[in-house]
Amino acid sequence: MDVLACNLGGCGHITRTKPLPGIECWPAEQRNISRYVFCHPAARDLFAERDQVLGGCVARLRALAGIEPDAADLTQLVNELLTTSPELTRLWELYEVRPPAPTAKKINHPEAGTLALSFQSMQIEDTPRHRLVTYYADPGTRDHTAMVHLDRVNDEQSGEPVQPQLS
Repeated sequence: MDVLACNLGGCGHITRTKPLPGIECWPAEQRNISRYVFCHPAARDLFAERDQVLGGCVARLRALAGIEPDAADLTQLVNELLTTSPELTRLWELYEVRPPAPTAKKINHPEAGTLALSFQSMQIEDTPRHRLVTYYADPGTRDHTAMVHLDRVNDEQSGEPVQPQLS
């Protein structure tokens, strides 16, 4: 669940320039989705369905721990979160391991309001536990219109040419 990279379009949809506001202030080796949602103050307002996101993170951590119980980086992260986050500690004690969360998340965008974005998470072959996560909105929806608008605003502000949108 470490954040390794993000494209400009994806970053802009969430916060205009950043996928997870404030995470860029952390050293690269600490940029982790679970650490962010449980420990960063900006995460409190980012997800409209925060409880679902928190539960999904804990279930994912438990599932990973079951697959690789000796992974030192995972053990270190869980121990860190257990000492710094009462929310994680409460959820961790439920021992819940479940399938991945639904394929949509509601994200509170500071300019576009709440966006319901679908996503796909795919394992990248021949990599050490790397996954590619893509967020999107169905064409014709308010969410899609907002994302296209945010793309254009980001392109104009960055000086990049506006790319045509594919449906």
